[in-house]
Parts: sequence; C-alpha cells; structure tokens
Amino acid sequence: MSETFINTLKSVEYGKNVMLNLFQHLDKTKTYETLNQVQGDKKIQIVDIKQHIFLNIISVYKKFLSDSGALKLIFVFSFLFLIFLFNPRQVVASDFTATTIDDYGNITVMEVEGNYDARLSDGTLNEGPRQAIAKEFFRLHKDEYDFLVIFTNFDFQMPAPDTRAFYHPIKNDTKGIGQEIFDNSGLYGSDGRLQGIIDMGNISSIETNPLEAGFEETLTNLSHELLHRWAAYVRFMDEDGNVSTALLGKDASHWSYLLDTDGSVLYGNDWQDNGDGTFTSVSTRKYYSPLDLYLIGFIDKDQVPPMLLIENPSIDPAQLPEKGVTITGQPRYITIDDIIAVEGERIPDASNSQKSFRIAFILVTLPGTFRGDEVYELEDLRDEWITRFSVLTDGQGLIDVNVIPKEEIPENPGITPPETRPRTLPPDIEDGVNWLITHQEIDGSWVAIEQTTDRDTAEVVLALKNFEIARENYNRGLQWLDNVESGNMDYLSRKAEVFADAGRDVTQLIEEILSRQNSDGGWGSNDSYTSNPMDTSFALSALALSGYRDNEVILKAIEYLKSVQNSDGGWGSNDEGSTIQVTTNVLMAFNRYRQEYQLDDRIERGIAWLLEHQNPDGGFGNSPSTVYDTALTVLTLREFDISTDITNRGLNYILSNQSGSGSWYESPYQTALAIKAVWKATVDPDLSIKSDDITFTPSTVTTLPSDVVISAVIWNLGRTDVSRARVVLYEEGTINDASKVAEQVVAIAGQASTKVTFSVDIKDGNQHIYYIVVDPDGAVKESNEQNNSATKILYPESTHDFEILSGDISLSASTVSMFDNVTITSKITNRGTTDAYNVQLRYFIDDPDAPYEIATLTVDIPAGTTITHEYTWKADRAGTDIPVTVEVDPFDAFTEISEDNNRATAYLTVEESTKPNLSVSYRDIVITPSPAEELGNAIISVKIKNNGFSPASDVNVAFFMGTPGKDGVSLGTRTIGSLSPGETKEVSIEWQNITDSGERIIYVRVDPDNLIPEIKEDDNDAFTTLRILRLPDLAITTNSIKFSPSAP
Repeated sequence: MSETFINTLKSVEYGKNVMLNLFQHLDKTKTYETLNQVQGDKKIQIVDIKQHIFLNIISVYKKFLSDSGALKLIFVFSFLFLIFLFNPRQVVASDFTATTIDDYGNITVMEVEGNYDARLSDGTLNEGPRQAIAKEFFRLHKDEYDFLVIFTNFDFQMPAPDTRAFYHPIKNDTKGIGQEIFDNSGLYGSDGRLQGIIDMGNISSIETNPLEAGFEETLTNLSHELLHRWAAYVRFMDEDGNVSTALLGKDASHWSYLLDTDGSVLYGNDWQDNGDGTFTSVSTRKYYSPLDLYLIGFIDKDQVPPMLLIENPSIDPAQLPEKGVTITGQPRYITIDDIIAVEGERIPDASNSQKSFRIAFILVTLPGTFRGDEVYELEDLRDEWITRFSVLTDGQGLIDVNVIPKEEIPENPGITPPETRPRTLPPDIEDGVNWLITHQEIDGSWVAIEQTTDRDTAEVVLALKNFEIARENYNRGLQWLDNVESGNMDYLSRKAEVFADAGRDVTQLIEEILSRQNSDGGWGSNDSYTSNPMDTSFALSALALSGYRDNEVILKAIEYLKSVQNSDGGWGSNDEGSTIQVTTNVLMAFNRYRQEYQLDDRIERGIAWLLEHQNPDGGFGNSPSTVYDTALTVLTLREFDISTDITNRGLNYILSNQSGSGSWYESPYQTALAIKAVWKATVDPDLSIKSDDITFTPSTVTTLPSDVVISAVIWNLGRTDVSRARVVLYEEGTINDASKVAEQVVAIAGQASTKVTFSVDIKDGNQHIYYIVVDPDGAVKESNEQNNSATKILYPESTHDFEILSGDISLSASTVSMFDNVTITSKITNRGTTDAYNVQLRYFIDDPDAPYEIATLTVDIPAGTTITHEYTWKADRAGTDIPVTVEVDPFDAFTEISEDNNRATAYLTVEESTKPNLSVSYRDIVITPSPAEELGNAIISVKIKNNGFSPASDVNVAFFMGTPGKDGVSLGTRTIGSLSPGETKEVSIEWQNITDSGERIIYVRVDPDNLIPEIKEDDNDAFTTLRILRLPDLAITTNSIKFSPSAP
C-alpha cells in the first residue's frame, strides 16, 4: 500500500467521512425481517447493534492515528474487510447474473445463472437475485412499474415446502394498514415507484391453460400475493382496551381461520351463523372482502360492515380455510373503527388512493433452455388476470401488464426503409397484387434495380400464382424467366424453384446446380466459388422441390450446413454473425428433409434464435425490423406450424407497413414476400373465438332459476370456407363429454363470421365458467389452432327474492268447528341467488279491522329452492271465510328484488259452538299446606272454567290421589250447581287423616262421567304433585334395655 494512501487516510476529516459512509452503508443492510416483519423494540435493537459497531470502529480509528505503520496497514485491511462483511447483497449479487433475451409480446424473457432459492443457507431472504433481475429489467424499461411478477422455467427452493408463490415487499407508503413506512426501491433499480415482487415459481408447476380446472388456483394465487402488498397485518382494539392480533392467522400475514372474510383469497372463511352456536363455512378463497378492498384503497371505511370473529380457543387460527366444515364458538363482531383505533385511518383514503397498477411479467430461464411456448402461456394468464382483478375490485381496479422499453436505449439503426405514402384504408393484399400487376415491365419482368431483376421476378411469380386475377401476369413472368440465363446460384436456384412449382421440366437446371457443388458439400455464389450457407440452402431447396433424392449429394450438403451453424443457433454468411435471411433460408431447406434426416435439434436451435429477434413492434430484423425479414420469418415459422401470437404480431407488422399505393416500400421483392406471408397465414381456415366475442343475455343472474342465452361470434380469419365445424359449450371442470352442455354445427365462409347461441338454465347462485371450443376434435385443418377456445364467467348478482303465491298455501280442511286443529301448509321459494337463513315466517288472520296473530317462526331457504312448511293451528277464532295468511320476511329483514310476492292467503270457515266447554289447568290447583304431613289434613282447591258458549249445570269435580283408572284413589267429589259462559268457580275438599307419605300425584277430573256435552273433552283433566312428610316412628327393643347396676 502506498505511503500517499496512508497519509491520506490519516486525515481526520477523511477518516470521519469514511466512518460515516460505513454507518450509512450498514444502515442499508437492514434485513428483510427488519423491514417487513419486525416492529418496535426488536428493530431498535438491531439499529443499536449497528451503532455499537460504529462506535467501536471510531475508537479503533482514534487509535489508528497514533499506531505504528504496520498496525495502520492492518487497520486498513480490516476496515476494507468490514465493508465487505456488511455488504451481503454484493456477495450474493456477484454470484447471480441476469441478462435480457428480449421482450416477446407483453412478456420479458431473461437468462439467469446463480442461486435463485428463496432463502440463503442461513435462513435469510435471498434478495440479491431479485435485485439483479429488477435492475436488469429497469436497464431496458421505463421506471413506471408498481410490481414485477417473476416466473421461472426451473425449480428452486421456496420459503416453505407448501409455498406455491410468495410476495417480496419493496416499498410501503400507505398508513393505517399495519405496516411501517419504508422504501427500498433504490436497491432494485427503481426511483421510488416499485412496490413489490411476486415470485410465482416454475411455470411448469402452475396451470396456465384457462380451460383446465387448475387455472382458477393460478389466478387466485396471483390475486392472493398481490393482496399481500396491503394485507393482512392489521390489529384491533378489543373490548378491554387491549391491542389484539386475533384477526390474523397463518404467518401473521393472512386472515384468521375464525374470521368471516366472505371467502377472501387471503384466507379466512365465509362463515354462516346457524343460530345454534355453530357456524358453517360456505365459501373460501374466492373474493376480495370489504376489509381487503378498504386496505387496498378501493372503498371507504363506512362501506366496511362489522366482521364476525368466532371465539374458540381450541381451533388454530392459522389453519387453512375449508369449505363445508361446521365449528362451534362464540360470535364476536369487529368493526373497522376497532381497527382504526390501533392502526389509524388509511392514508391516502379511498378517494385519493391508487386504483391502476402497472405490472411486468418476467420469465427467467436457465441458459439455453428458453423454448418460446412459455410466452403464449403467460399471455393467456395475463389476459385472464386483468379481467379477474377487475371483477375482484368491482370494476374499480385496473392492472396493466405490458412492456415499456426505454426510449433512450441506443440501437443499431440498420437499414432505414424508404419513406412511403401513408395508407388510410385497412391493409389488403389484393391491393398489393394490383400494384404488382400494374408495375410489371413490358417484357414480363419486375425491376427495382437491374441487378436484382431475376430475384424480384422469381419472387413475384411465386406470389402471383395464388391469384386468378394475376394469371396473365404470372404466365408472362414465367416466360421472361424462361428466356433469361441465370448466372449465380441465387438466381439459378430461384428459377428452378419457380419452374418446379409451375410443373415445368427442371432437369437442365438441376444438372447445372449439381455441377457446381463443392467438395465440402456446399455451394458458392457461382461455379468454383467458396461455399456459403445462403447459396447452399438455395441449392438444397431447389433439389428438394424438383424431387431430386441422391442421398450422397444431399447428405454432404446437410452436413456442410450443420458444420457452419453458429453457436447461437443461427446461420450467417461464412464467418459473419447470424442473420435472419440466411437462417430462414437454411431452416426452409432443412424442413424439406427433416423426415429423412436427423435435423430436429438443429431446427429447434435455429427457430429459437429467430424467436429471439422479434422486436417490440412485432416485426423481425437484425435491427430494426424490416418487411422482408419479417415476411421470411413468418413464412418459415408457419412452415413449422408455429401459429402463435409471435407470428400474428409479425403479420400485423407487415400489414401495418403497407403503403397507400398497395405496395410495400414500392419494392416488387418486398411486396411479393409480404403477399406470400399474409397469404400463407390466411389461406387455410383459421377458426377463432375470443372472450370478448361471448355475451350473456341477461348479462347477470338475479333470480333463480334463470334462462340465460349465451351468444358467441365465431370467426373464420382464413380465406378458405369451412363447410362444417363443431362449436361446443362446456361448463366448469375440464373439457370432456361429462362437462359438455350443448353443441352446434356451423358453416363459416372465409374471412367471415357467424353467430351461435346456447340456452342454459341457471339454478344456483354460484359463478359459472363457460368454455366455448370451436372444432374441439381438430377436424378442420387450420393455420392457427391456438385461438379456438375462449372462456367467459357468468357472475350471478347476490340477491334474495322470497315468493309465496296463492296456490302455495293450503288448509287441511276448509270448514272446522271452534277449537279444531287445522294444518296450514305453505310452499316458500327463494328465487334469489343467495341462501337465506333464519327467515321469519308469519302466520296470521289478515283482518283489517281485527288482525289476529297465529304464530311467527324462522326457516332457512336455500337459493333457487322451494321449501314446504307446516303449522298446526287450534282454531280459536270463529268466522266465515277467515283470511288465513302466510307472509315471508314480514319485517323486511332481507333486501329483496321484489316485495310484492311475499304473502299468500287461504280462506277458512270456523263454525261457532253452542256448547259449554269445561276446562281445568294444573296452574289452578292449590294445596294447603304444602308439603302436607302424614296423618294430617290438607285442603285441595281448584278453579273450574267454562270457556264455551252456553251454561253448564251440576258440574261434578272428582279428586284423586294418583291417576284415575290406573292407581288412583278417590278423595271425593264436589258439584258446581251452574257455571255460565266465561265464568270461573273454585271448589275444594279436605283430605283428612292422610295415611301416605312421599311424593304423590293429586289429580282433578271435571265431569268424570262425561254427562255434559262439551266442545272438547281434552282439557278436563289436570294434576300436580304433593310432598307428604313422614311422621317420626319411635321404637324400643329388649336388647336396648339395660340395668345399672345389673343386679341389686
């Protein structure tokens, strides 16, 4: 170490600054736990440890100023070691690299090397790789993203064995949600915008096909992890004034199993109170609860209803939700004010909170493993998640998943296409054909520049063959080619290809090509020229199209092309780097021989290289995009049946660059290639359906059952008519015969559409997932099989609608006598979409002048079902055509679609009686004294009523000990001379010299011999119990007598 450096370090000011920088550096090494999980004293303790280290370093530094040179040197090295020691991120990040491959559609693909496990060996979060990926992303993209979602194509260790995905918080600037304020976005390459990262794991372990059952779980997991940005961390103030965490469950970052969250994706359950101390979970992991929406910032605190929290110490609040289970417990209700009392109000509130979020999907791959099809899977997931988030937030929330490259990224400008007159009409290849027709030379050729006339004419002739309108021009072009001598291999091979395609004799042309093959198996640009991949691939294609099959010639050419394939998978001109024109030419040649020769690995590598060179505008080019490179790539990829979003974006680029004249850049060659590419992509049928093409009528279900008409527009994007195609509607589950609802067979003309409709009967209030699949068995040969299915979810609105109609109430008899039993039977239907519990059912006589209540009970009415309820009424009100009425939800406890169908009436005649009716009740029996005593006396008194309609005379009242006719003993009889209607009289007897003891029944029977005709006889008996105390019984025996003394 130089003395100059030592002297500089001795400077007090410099040393002070170094120490302060070290302390600042230490402060940036706060752990993930400190930032996001540790609160209060623990965080202070960690900071204090750093301060302690700092103070010790300062003391060492003071000693440094007076130490010898050797000690100074030791201190410097120790100081540098401390910087290294307290910078774990640098250590980790240096072992992990992330390199962008490209943006494909809305997906960014990277290649990574290093340890991507969620945690390091010491258990701390492995932040370095996430930071490296984020920094690499923001190196090429604008800092306008709120979240990054990372998928991998490899397995790595999750935070826990059962973890499917996890959220990595980076920033929180929201108060009142149970989290501290922090901002670590700078460590991830963002200047305060990035809020968090979601790790979704290996794409092969999650379902990305919307038509498979597991896709719902993938959407739920994404929505779950995003919700971790705001939940679940809040505490509340309990009734004793203590801060409680009872709302929290698993890992203290999910809702408690015992909390009614309306089935939140962040756990908890949708608990139904059964009214008997038990609770049943009716839904789990489906929605964002009102509390979730408040914490995110979508609704105001006044919109959060009280939340049921079940108290049961024997149940673990951290267990996962489970539908259908029933538990016991004490209900307790937590309000949003209880939460605000601890956490404070949410700032910003719902009126000022963020509602739209930009998110990036990033696929990280191991070197050399990116296939390309993963991108399409993620595009499907992206589309569905955008819709799902909108649904979860009641249409208030928007997520935008796309790529926004930096504008200032320097690029190789490449070849600048010539300016053309802008096109105002929609793109149309027929216009391109007309332009070629009108720009044919008198001799039959097409000329851009004289040197490329052979090439341009050959390509135009190949393109015009497909159009009857250009038949004459096609033949004139063939004639011109027949009259011209093609000197180099490019033109000679093209001429052979054109003539072979036209069915002409190409024997001489093939012989000329064969004569020019070099000893290494390749061809040069002319006879005896050095071999190159471009001319070799031209020659090989011409041989294939002509039907030439000499294995020795062909194998040598193939081996040559294999030997010059670049390490990146592409081909170039000799020692130059890979280019699109050469790579596509070789791939087209290989495709013609892939059945006879082992070429799949070479082809796959070449296609992978091509896919890496699609630009954000959808086109292809070595930089920037060009029409000819894009057309050649699309033609090549279509040959390999890669009909995907990638090629469709390429086609869109081609069509978007058509000029007002109909040409592409006024070039016969580019126009011909563009026409060939679009024709190739659209000549075959292309049956297509999108989610936006599916509609429901009505758009939502409010009553059950409901007939819903599902309409779908089916497109044939190709040019060839389809005479017969099956369109099948599936519901729920997987696509198989078991879940098939209906199907139709349709015919669709080329580049036209047709509409199909299906009628379905909705009988429950659940969401219904419908899949419409066109040509499910692949009977129609299409240019693109990736757009044959679409999904649409019908979300019923949560409603109640109780209905009882006039025909839904019946009586066991239409005419009865007073006090006869009448059974009232009613049928009640819940036509709403939501189950209803503890619904009141009122039975009454609907007399405007004198309404009469019969009974009010509660019933449960599941959605879309009809229940039958019976009640037996003892008719105690006389009248003719009494309106016996049943009313459901009489006090409007439920909000309903209609309140006009809640009652029904049946008419009953209750005939008045002229008979008396004698009755007695156990309540009117009085015994004095009570308890009585054995051998004592007791007075038994009873009140007898006549609640009939005529007087009764000579009414006998019999008293018994015990039950008459069984063990009863008569105690006597008393007679009431007369008893008028409505009159009550008391009679009594004296029970003398009671000889029993213990518990005894005292029984009273009115009119025991049934001498008096009455309205009813079942109320003439009553009894009560009497305890009779036993008398003392003194006894003496001979043995108990003793003499003292025993003898005088």
